[in-house]
Amino acid sequence: RFLEEEYLPAARAELAVRSAPNGEAYYRYLVRHFTTLDMTPDEVHALGVSEVARIRAEMEGVMREVGFPGSFADFLAFLRADPQFYVATPQQLLEKASEIAKRADGQLPRLFGTLPRLTYDVRPVPADMAEGYTSGRYWLGSPRLGQAGGYMVNTSHLDQRPLYELPALTLHEAVPGHHLQIALAQEQENVPYFRRVTYIDAFGEGWGLYSEFLGEEMGIYRTPYERFGRLSFEKWRGCRLVADTGIHWMGWSLAEARRCFDENSALAPHNITTELERARRRTLALVDLDDATQRAQHSPLMSPMVWDLAHIGNYEELWLLRALDDRDPIDPELDHLYNAFEHPRWTRPDLPILGPTEARAYLAGVRAQVLELLDRTDLDPDLADPLRRAGFVHGMVLQHEHQHDET
Repeated sequence: RFLEEEYLPAARAELAVRSAPNGEAYYRYLVRHFTTLDMTPDEVHALGVSEVARIRAEMEGVMREVGFPGSFADFLAFLRADPQFYVATPQQLLEKASEIAKRADGQLPRLFGTLPRLTYDVRPVPADMAEGYTSGRYWLGSPRLGQAGGYMVNTSHLDQRPLYELPALTLHEAVPGHHLQIALAQEQENVPYFRRVTYIDAFGEGWGLYSEFLGEEMGIYRTPYERFGRLSFEKWRGCRLVADTGIHWMGWSLAEARRCFDENSALAPHNITTELERARRRTLALVDLDDATQRAQHSPLMSPMVWDLAHIGNYEELWLLRALDDRDPIDPELDHLYNAFEHPRWTRPDLPILGPTEARAYLAGVRAQVLELLDRTDLDPDLADPLRRAGFVHGMVLQHEHQHDET
């Protein structure tokens, strides 16, 4: 009832962040935050358009190399439909990914003088989250807890997981991409804790993209189709720049934004949909709260669980890490908590810097709040019991916005 009677009527009709109150300034901030550069949204859009054109020329060269007789659109349709580029079972996809990952492992000593001790494995994305999940992702491990990193491969919708993209995906998510970079950072000594775990998107994703290119020197791409898959992945990043600024700065619809992916990349239709939904949800999360949830703050229809979970900020993570960067000895329980946190997307510099003792007390209070919250809700036991055992909510603290100053 809350969503139907309070939240949705209060939400704005337009998709673009720019249409929200202070949306223009907010989107400019997001550009600065995620790029770390002093670029305007218009400059980002222009860069995306130029990158799409540059990579398109390289892709057409590969198409000529394989002797395809039709148009570029025909070639994309061929790649998306021909059975030779797809497997029949989830196990086959995992085995293909594992073989590529081991070939990449074998090339690392030739290129890198320092390698992490932490290993990684190849795992399927859990079935209960695979539907709307990306084709692959990296899940960080923990050297102190003896947990390997995970190269997660989405084995759902096998007709949407082309093999010509798998080498680039593996290089990006496993090695020399995210696993190598993140595991090395985790194992650094004599640096503050937050420097071992904080993820800067421009650096981390930039390294992942470079790792895809490095696969050329490593000999990972064995066919022209796999090289085309790498270029398609690179084009995907150019289309991200075009689509995100198109939607949130220029007022495009999702259909208009989708055109760049459909016409210029070999991404499968399901993956394009996932990508657009991911970008829409990620950019709009804060604005949605400002636009609708704030107006429903005192709604009698809003349960305590909904309201408490509506006011969540990942900025607490960095705030606490600033306090605990000199903690000694390391508390394994806290380490597990921090490893479970998602990486910070924005920070709150106005929050006070706590000392280690105060920070631990704050975490204890958060843990107590979670337990109290779970006791007064009718949350499904399958979800509530693991949370109760852990004593925290993944990547979240249940402090209302107005309580931060008091804390």
